[in-house]
Amino acid sequence: MDVDGGSSNNPSGRGAPADDPRLAAEGETAIARLSLATGDLPDAADHVARALAFLPTFPEAHEALAVLGRTPQGGVPLFTSLGGYIGAVAARAHLLACLGSKDEAVDLLLQVAVHEPARPWLDVPWFWDPDLAGLLSCERLHGSLLTVLPRLPDPMTTAHRLALEPLAALARAAGDRSDCGPDLLWLLSAVLRRFDRPQDALLLARRSYDLAPSANASVMAAMALRLLGRLDEAQETLRTAWRENPEDSGILADLSELLVQMGQTGQAAAVLREGLSARPGDPALTTLSQDYEFRLTGRAEPLVELADSLTRLSGTARAFASRTLARASEEVPWLSGIVWPSEKTITLLNQTLAEHEPGEDLDGDFVLEDLEVPSARMTLQRAFPRTRIRVRGVPGPDDPRESVRPVRWLVWRYDGVDPWPTREPARVTSTGAVRERTQVRWNHLPSLWEQTAQLGQVPLPDLLSVLTHPPAEPDCDLGAALRRHAPHAWVRAVQVTACCGIAHQQDGPWGSSTRRQVLADLMNGPEDWVCEAAAFAMVVHAWADPASRGDVAALLTDRLVRTRRTCGGRTVSIAASLAQIALACPGIDESVRRVALSLAPQRPGGGEGPGGATASDQGLSRPTGAPETIDRLGVLRRWFPRRRRALPRPEF
Repeated sequence: MDVDGGSSNNPSGRGAPADDPRLAAEGETAIARLSLATGDLPDAADHVARALAFLPTFPEAHEALAVLGRTPQGGVPLFTSLGGYIGAVAARAHLLACLGSKDEAVDLLLQVAVHEPARPWLDVPWFWDPDLAGLLSCERLHGSLLTVLPRLPDPMTTAHRLALEPLAALARAAGDRSDCGPDLLWLLSAVLRRFDRPQDALLLARRSYDLAPSANASVMAAMALRLLGRLDEAQETLRTAWRENPEDSGILADLSELLVQMGQTGQAAAVLREGLSARPGDPALTTLSQDYEFRLTGRAEPLVELADSLTRLSGTARAFASRTLARASEEVPWLSGIVWPSEKTITLLNQTLAEHEPGEDLDGDFVLEDLEVPSARMTLQRAFPRTRIRVRGVPGPDDPRESVRPVRWLVWRYDGVDPWPTREPARVTSTGAVRERTQVRWNHLPSLWEQTAQLGQVPLPDLLSVLTHPPAEPDCDLGAALRRHAPHAWVRAVQVTACCGIAHQQDGPWGSSTRRQVLADLMNGPEDWVCEAAAFAMVVHAWADPASRGDVAALLTDRLVRTRRTCGGRTVSIAASLAQIALACPGIDESVRRVALSLAPQRPGGGEGPGGATASDQGLSRPTGAPETIDRLGVLRRWFPRRRRALPRPEF
């Protein structure tokens, strides 16, 4: 049975959105009572279901539901006819509980609860009944938990714990039964672990193992031990489980994750190699092995191999590989989102935004000692249109206003020290398409490639125009936060999105294509964020298209070498970012890697790699600039998460 959508603002899309769920629930209940009075039971049932969808614990809605349950020709069939609508499923569960069909009632309400785990669907008297666990069939409860466990949030937020607390109470009470089988016990252990009750979870897992030794019981015990901080015991438990169940690759996955948590990434990789020698090609072990090789070396190639596997895998194996790639990419420059700029223009912008709202009627001059990239200047003047920027000089050698190679495709031209777009604004439809697909962060590069695929249908001239005429931030909380605190992040994200759209243009093989020439020209054009966006889009394309990797690596190599030469005479604000992009490019030569490493910012201390594991400094690593900027812009933290999450077992 599928639960059909729903939220407190617009339950399953039925009815108008409600700013006040209680008011909406009151209105729906009032209509239900009128329908009851006229004998229109189906209409009354529909409005009761709507009321519950708006406010699951609304007492008057439950009273009307009870009346429907007692009315001849009423009861469960009225709500069954409403299908999988979430309010109707909850109503069926409540009526079944009143009729004594506790097993089916629990099963239905749990499905509703995991569909919307932050809402109090379970906070009803019959589910809180301390005797409920004793009235349930252990077999049915096992089946229900087996279905909902993979959909329980892990880890849970405070909102999840508050909303789902009745499930924790039910799990504790069920665990006290003497007739619980071993499979139900380890499932109950898994539930309680998610509620941060590791001691209870450990006792249930060990009871399960004592009744019937199993890999699942051992793994649940080890997970509880991890939460308790007893890492050595957890490791020994998993090693024992592996010896007893050598065919279970999930145990090795858990053991390797534990070893990483203990700071033993090398041992984790060795464990996976041993597992792969016994089970060559195992998807879970191969996936994690690529992850750990990246952690140890900082090289992009293992992650590129992992990305390539997404096209071959399916089902849970593909989902696990995608989650692993997302976790490995998290907080690594460009692999999970745009990189913060370093220009003094942006420092001035941030200082001004600290005291003034964007768009405020400021009439003043900003003075820069040296010319900086035009996109930074454009971003400042988008935020404060009446400000003027004066530049005292042009840095040398290698005039930043000039292309580093002869190019045809340009988006900026200069009149003295003043930059001007070469193109008029794009059509509204094209600008809207780019705006709709622009994100400041992404899961990993394959997901960015997929999300920008439709931009291949946008005319090339419009995509070029968007680079210098970016659309406004979206009308949402994130858009408002970016507009108020980090407009530069939005501009850079738009430029990346537009360049990825250029990379998606369908005009023949890569080597002879217009899209290749355009991106190469943009990368080699006047010094600007557009150079970074174009270089990055080519790297994203190279991850998606193995046939283009050698050519993209050659193009980036030439650009990086020229940048390194220029850095010997002056500051190049985009140099570090270009270096980080080059480090993410498959096929980069070792000598070029050394050039990139000399330009890329290094981690402070040099000892902690992605995910807190020991790693080499010779490759991609967590950036030193962006997290500090994000900390300062605390309002943006929820859109730029820093905490790493452990992966669940592959089979879950």
